[in-house]
Amino acid sequence: IAAYSGVNSKSQAEAAKSSFTSLFPYTKAYLIYNEPYFKVRVGNYYSRLQAYKDLEVIRLTYPSAYIVPDKINYK
Repeated sequence: IAAYSGVNSKSQAEAAKSSFTSLFPYTKAYLIYNEPYFKVRVGNYYSRLQAYKDLEVIRLTYPSAYIVPDKINYK
């Protein structure tokens, strides 16, 4: 849902994660560091179709959000 680089990028990413978690408490959010970006990724979806259903709702708050393939936690 978000990516930040530069000064205060970690705190900005943590704030975005916290904000997302308060708005969408049932969707898991992750803070990831891939130099030079701190990224906030959300969800554990088994398929692109499953992710797309939530993406439409998430984009109302985070319009730049998009789907990316990643390893997921099955818990």
